[in-house]
Amino acid sequence: MNGYTNKILFVNLSDNSAGIIPTEKYIEQFVGGRGIAVKLLYELTPKNVDPLGPKNALIIMTGPLTGTIVPSSGRVDVISKSPQTNLLGGSNAGGFFGPELKYAGYDGIVITGRASSKVYIDIYNDDVEVKSAENLSGKGVFDTVKALRKNDEDTQVACIGPAGEKLVNLSGIAFSMRNYAARCGLGAVMGSKNLKAIAVRGTKGLDVAVPDQLKQIADEMRERIKDTPSYKEFPEWHHKLFRVLEADAKTFFGNYDNVLWDGRFEAYENAEKFVKGAELKLQSCFGCPLRCWAYINMKNVGKASAVACQGTLTSIVNFAKIKDFNKVWEAYLLCQDMGLDTGGTSATIAYAMDLYSKGILSKTQVNAINLTFGDGNAFVSLVKKIAGKEGIGELLADGVKKASEKLGEAAKKLAVYAKGGQELWLMEIRPFKGVALSCAVTDSGSHNRAAYGLCEFYYRSMKTQAETVAKNIVGTEEAAQPTRYEYKPKLVAIYEDMHTLADSLGVCSIPFMPVGLDLWTKAYTASTGRETSPKDLMYVAERIRTLERLFNIREGLTRQDDTIAERMFSEPLKEGPWKGEALDKVMFEKMIDEYYALRGWDLTGKPKPETLKRLGLEDTCA
Repeated sequence: MNGYTNKILFVNLSDNSAGIIPTEKYIEQFVGGRGIAVKLLYELTPKNVDPLGPKNALIIMTGPLTGTIVPSSGRVDVISKSPQTNLLGGSNAGGFFGPELKYAGYDGIVITGRASSKVYIDIYNDDVEVKSAENLSGKGVFDTVKALRKNDEDTQVACIGPAGEKLVNLSGIAFSMRNYAARCGLGAVMGSKNLKAIAVRGTKGLDVAVPDQLKQIADEMRERIKDTPSYKEFPEWHHKLFRVLEADAKTFFGNYDNVLWDGRFEAYENAEKFVKGAELKLQSCFGCPLRCWAYINMKNVGKASAVACQGTLTSIVNFAKIKDFNKVWEAYLLCQDMGLDTGGTSATIAYAMDLYSKGILSKTQVNAINLTFGDGNAFVSLVKKIAGKEGIGELLADGVKKASEKLGEAAKKLAVYAKGGQELWLMEIRPFKGVALSCAVTDSGSHNRAAYGLCEFYYRSMKTQAETVAKNIVGTEEAAQPTRYEYKPKLVAIYEDMHTLADSLGVCSIPFMPVGLDLWTKAYTASTGRETSPKDLMYVAERIRTLERLFNIREGLTRQDDTIAERMFSEPLKEGPWKGEALDKVMFEKMIDEYYALRGWDLTGKPKPETLKRLGLEDTCA
C-alpha cells in the first residue's frame, strides 16, 4: 500500500499479546497520524476511562508522508487520555522515530494494559518482543537511549525518564535525546503501563505511488521554504531568540506578572554570551531544511540539543527570572534527562516561587529551599523534587491547578492555566486575543498542536507579512492585529484545521502554511495514489477536530471548561507595549459563540446533529 504500511501494531502489556490493526479502514475519513489516532482512542477506550489505568490506550501514529522525501516528514502524533486534564491528551514530536517505525513496517503503535514489571518493546521489522527493562529502571532519558542503542546506533527510541516512572503529570515522552512529546502528561500514561521504552529498527523502506513526481514536489517545497523568513532567521535564533521574543512583545515574566522584569536584558546578554562561547552545530529533524535545532556543548556544564522556541530555555529564564545562563542550561539538561515538560515544569516552579514570596508556602513546606525568583540552585533542586515526587515536589508534580486546589483560595487566585488545568504555553496571552481563544477551545489545552503560530504572533516584527497572511486566510489585514477580537474565531478555526492536517499527514506545522496546501495535497496523492483536493483534506481536518470534541464531551467536557485562568481577565498589564491589556469576558464569550457557530456546534459547544451527519460522524455518540 503506497504511503502506508497498512499495519498498526497493537500491544496489550497485560498479557504480552500483539496483533495488527489494518490502517486501510481509517484512511478515507481520517488520513493518518492525529486523525487515525483519535479515532482509535475513541474506539478502544471506555467512557470515563482512568488515564493511568490499564484500559487507557497510548497511541503513537505516523502519517502517509512520514518517512517520505518531502521536507519535515519526521513527525509522529501521540494521543491518549490525559491524566493532567482528564481530557484528550495529544502531543507531537519530530526527529527520526516516525520514519524508522514506517521502515519497520508499521504506521503506528497502540499500547494498552499494564505490564507486571518494568518492560520495553523491542521492534526489528516483523520481530516484536516485550523485554525486561528492570536494568533501565530509574535511569534518565540520556542513559536509557544510549543503552538501547548500544548494539545499533540507528535504533530509534521513545522512552520516559524517572518522572514518567513516578507518574508525574508534568512528564512527557522523549524521542531519542532531543525530541519530546512533552505536553499533557503522556509520560505518566506510559509509566502507568510499566513501559520504560520502545526501541525500533526498520530496514524495509517505504513504497510511494509516483516517486519521480513526489521528488519534484519535494524540490518545489524546499524552494518555497527557502523563501520564508523562518529559513533565513532560524539559524540566528539560537543567538538572538530572546531579542526576537522581546521584539514581538510576547515575553512573560515570573508567575505571569503584570509588570516587566528589569533584569531581562542582563539575562538576554548572558544567554547570548553563553551560546557564542559554546560549541554549536545546527541540526534538523528528518528531511527538514529549517534547522531549528542546535546541538550545544558547553564545557563543564553539559551537552544537548535545544529547539529555537519559547518552550525550552526561554521558559526557565522568563518564569524563574534566572540571569545565570550556566544554571539555566543545567536546569534545562536536568528537565530533559528526567523526562519533564520544561515549559510546564518552569510554570509550576514560578507559581511555587510566587506563593513562597507571598507567604502562602512556608520554608518548612518547601523543604528549606530558598525558593526565590532568580535563584538557579533553587530551580534545579525543585526539578529534582518534582521528578521524584519528593517533599514539596509531590505537591507540585501534577501542575499548577491541582496544586492550587490543595492550598486554598489565596493560592487559587494566583494560579494561571488553560483548559483542563494545563499550564499556559509560554507566552503572554493577554494582548493576543486569538491565542487566548485557542488556549480555551483547543482539544488538549495550551500547546503548539493548537492555533499557535497565528499571524498575530509576529505582527510587531513582521507586520506586512502578518497582514498578508491574515488577508489570505480571512479576507482582511485587520485580523492580524493582536488586540482585536473581530475575525479571530475564523482565524483560529482555520489555523487549527491546518495544524490538524499537518499532524495527520505526518509533517511539521512550521513549514506547512508557507509551503501551501496545494503542494501538500499533490504530495499526498503522489505518495498514496489517492486523488484528493485541498478542500477535501480540510474537510477531513474538520472531521478530526469534531471527533476530538466528541471525545472530550464523552469524558465530561462542557462549555464552562472552554476558558482560561481568571487572572488573564482581571489583571491588566501595567507596563510595556501592551500596557492596559487584559481579556474582556464579554468579548471573549462572544468569540467562543462565533467559534462554535463556525464549527457547527451549538451554544453549549456540542456538535449539532446536522454537523455530525455532514461529517459522517452521525453514529458517534458524545
